[in-house]
Amino acid sequence: MARWSLARGPSGFGSPNTDAMALVIGRILLSLIFILSGVHKLFDFGQVSAGAAAEGLVAANFFVVLALIVEIVCGLGLLFGFFARASAIILAIYLIPVTLVFHAFWNASGGEATAQFFNFWKNVAIAGGLLLVAFGPRAESVGERPQGPAEIPAEPE
Repeated sequence: MARWSLARGPSGFGSPNTDAMALVIGRILLSLIFILSGVHKLFDFGQVSAGAAAEGLVAANFFVVLALIVEIVCGLGLLFGFFARASAIILAIYLIPVTLVFHAFWNASGGEATAQFFNFWKNVAIAGGLLLVAFGPRAESVGERPQGPAEIPAEPE
């Protein structure tokens, strides 16, 4: 009699193909926020740069250009699985200063504090997802091919 579990069941959960597809979908979904944000910075550069300067960022134009390059290049790396691990690590590191500077809910009040509180924790969660891409099981991409076949642990009896 076959045993069913969420991890490995008759519906295909936990199969190598399903796991690989889920990892690809996860990378795609994570990449979209960065690609879209980078494209927004590109097409609305003046307003984004003015907003960064208003937050007290010195050399705002330089940092906005740097941000849009990191977001687009590393976002595309995640999307296409080309050096996905390196892209995920760079984006996770990138999120640290961005989150601390632009989502400092402790400096805000009222509704703005609430909005920034949730944006802060959203970025923390995204960084967690990026770390799973970078260091999680079967973190594969074109730039980091595994040396041997992926091993799927046996289900305990």
